[in-house]
Amino acid sequence: SSNHFGSLLNRFGFGRCIFDPWNPNDFCALGWKSIAIVGDSLSWEHYSSLVMLLGLHSDPNDQFVSRRLKKNIITMACNNTLKLIYRRSDQLEYVPHVIREEQPQM
Repeated sequence: SSNHFGSLLNRFGFGRCIFDPWNPNDFCALGWKSIAIVGDSLSWEHYSSLVMLLGLHSDPNDQFVSRRLKKNIITMACNNTLKLIYRRSDQLEYVPHVIREEQPQM
């Protein structure tokens, strides 16, 4: 019921949360040098979303290229100061490889 929902809003404070609008410059100002996202198609969606939120192009076929060719997909963002890395790895078997090869900060 709507009363239950209202109770949840008050209990957890959702009604009071205020989020600043997304600003790619604020994200870039965090100073990350490299971010790796390794995983399945949902991980691809996270990677692709971040790439597009930073104003860059994301090719949906890249996730399949990554799996087929067993390679990392790299996108440079934030005026070439941030390396975004994606690796398709449904069973996460390539996590150690990506860490060893790219040495991502996150």
